[in-house]
Amino acid sequence: MSRKWRNLIRLLRSVTTKIIMCSSANQFQDFFSYIISFAGPSID
Repeated sequence: MSRKWRNLIRLLRSVTTKIIMCSSANQFQDFFSYIISFAGPSID
């Protein structure tokens, strides 16, 4: 169950990133930095 939720959150982040990328490129940079600091090891 725990892994399932982690995968769901991961997918949610990906979708949110794309939405922000399309809606506001300025805020996307800050959001991307937040994601990197939050899930740095996950992104290689």
